[in-house]
Amino acid sequence: MTTMRRRRVSGFTLIEVCVSLAVFALMIGMALEISRFSSRAAGEKITLSTLQTKGERTLKQVIDAIEPGTQLSLNTVATTTPFVKGPYANITYQVPRDVDDTGNPLTKAPDGEIQGLEGAIDQRNLEYGLDDRIVDTDGLGNPIVAGVMLFRYEKIRELDEANEDIDLNGNDIKADTFDIGRLRWEYYYATDNTGTDQPRFFNTIGDPNIVQRTGNANWGQSILGDPLDASDISGRIFSANGAILTVTFHLMTISTDRIAAMVVNKGQIFLRNQ
Repeated sequence: MTTMRRRRVSGFTLIEVCVSLAVFALMIGMALEISRFSSRAAGEKITLSTLQTKGERTLKQVIDAIEPGTQLSLNTVATTTPFVKGPYANITYQVPRDVDDTGNPLTKAPDGEIQGLEGAIDQRNLEYGLDDRIVDTDGLGNPIVAGVMLFRYEKIRELDEANEDIDLNGNDIKADTFDIGRLRWEYYYATDNTGTDQPRFFNTIGDPNIVQRTGNANWGQSILGDPLDASDISGRIFSANGAILTVTFHLMTISTDRIAAMVVNKGQIFLRNQ
């Protein structure tokens, strides 16, 4: 008698194939999600780092310009003149200049006073005017030094949290609006009215993403919280306390993948001539 044995054919059943495909698809999905999360995190870091760098460059430009300043005047009221707008967003200053061509920025010695002797009291005053980098003449070739310089905030565009559907300042509501802009560096002759006359010269500096509350009368108000909270000075670009001037830039942007980013750059200047 011949005995016949059944032989099992090696391979996968349909159920095993389906389970394997499902596990493989799950692993691919997890890998893609991890990759997407990593890319997003890297993008956020790059965006924040870029904003931080731009803010630091703008801060350095302002500090370098104002540090030797004197006769400094900070706007603290909500004015709406054509060229000076908003509290704590405009600052006027002058720097030491050799106006009388004596070789230094001090006035000529009073008659009868001998400078440089031991025990002598120097009663001369500091002369001031425009920065040496300002090159202009009165039409006859004579340099003009009598004037003031001005940094002021200039609005470029507006961001609305409701329209963007993003909580830009992270205060758990989407009802705030912000002006996004930059700083202008201007100068005026001493005879100019810095509130109504066009500047003789101006140049925009730094990053165009400096944020303030919407409306020039609201500039200087809180960026992070209640705009009516007078104790919150986070929105002030310029804030003076005696000879110490604090300069603060809040920079804000929205990336292409709809991620809001905001950084803060802050520096202090000791106004040695103030």
